[in-house]
Amino acid sequence: MSRSSGRRSSTAACTPAASATPTATALVSGGVDGTGGFDVLRTLFYVATRKSPGVALGPVDLSCAFVVCDLALPDNPIIHASDAFQTLTGYARREVLGKNPRFLQSPDGLVDPGSRREYVAPDAVGKLKRAVVDRSEAQIALLNYRRGGTPFVNLLTLIPVPWDSADQQPRYCLGFMLDLVDNPDAIAP
Repeated sequence: MSRSSGRRSSTAACTPAASATPTATALVSGGVDGTGGFDVLRTLFYVATRKSPGVALGPVDLSCAFVVCDLALPDNPIIHASDAFQTLTGYARREVLGKNPRFLQSPDGLVDPGSRREYVAPDAVGKLKRAVVDRSEAQIALLNYRRGGTPFVNLLTLIPVPWDSADQQPRYCLGFMLDLVDNPDAIAP
């Protein structure tokens, strides 16, 4: 249980690590996503075995809070949300599929593309936008909001993932989420 909120922290195994050596066995804990056929295990395997990672992650598996966004579609909508994402944010999968995750940057969930953020630091938003445009890995701590408007400090880790293309250009972007209040030891000094 989380000491501050009473919720079970399902992201403890998904914390950043100074050095991590993920293995395929850590990933075989579920199966292909039953919500639409997107191959989540394949995606997590790519993340765990990517060469020259820009961000060090601890073990990643289906217990992590994350979303997958499609970089080939306008506004990069969420195409998969993990069960732990639903637990962390309070949003049901059906509420977030097809939306850009920027809705988490406002207590009411209403954020227009390109708008100035009222509640989130502009430098964090700028870093996030640059990482998406550049298709690069990034880790950003920013204020996000659960369904109902409760704030949490999110350590967001973005990992772009290539998919069935000869040029290995990223098609998807995974956003791993970790509540830093519930997991204060996630960042090493």
